[in-house]
Amino acid sequence: MNRNYKLYLDLDECLCDFTKSYSKLSGGLNISQYSKKFGDKKARQLFLDAGLDYWVNLDWVKGGKELYAAAKKNYSDIRILSSTGTSDEGYSMIVEQGKKMWLKKHIPEIIYEKIYIVRGRRWKKCYASNISILVDDMEDTIKEWRDEGGIGILHNSNYHELTIDQLIRISKT
Repeated sequence: MNRNYKLYLDLDECLCDFTKSYSKLSGGLNISQYSKKFGDKKARQLFLDAGLDYWVNLDWVKGGKELYAAAKKNYSDIRILSSTGTSDEGYSMIVEQGKKMWLKKHIPEIIYEKIYIVRGRRWKKCYASNISILVDDMEDTIKEWRDEGGIGILHNSNYHELTIDQLIRISKT
């Protein structure tokens, strides 16, 4: 069990399946497709307007349970670092509450003090240090994290075994 690192896990597409639920909202389009068709603002507004239940009822993403189990087995300090996807106070409060409720439902052992929900992923880098690891599905977020001195693991749920292997390898250092 590694006690040297703080391990931060993103929620969307690392633990919970944002894409699947978004596709249901949008009539079968993923967020990129919806953005191309209707614009970025409308694509974001679609999930923001979906309300609290949208977030609470997200499914686990493929490999999410396995990722969390490996993290729990190999790291003593696990934290959640996720974004609301907006800086709007009203929407942010709903998204944050929904994500925390999802965590309480699916990973109740994560204590409130270890859950960080930021208003825009650009703020994630503020938690980076030479003793921190971030698992995230967004390439630019991982780059910013690394630029701030943290260890960043770019996650793809279709290849979750690779992320798990990297976490196990790092835990042994």
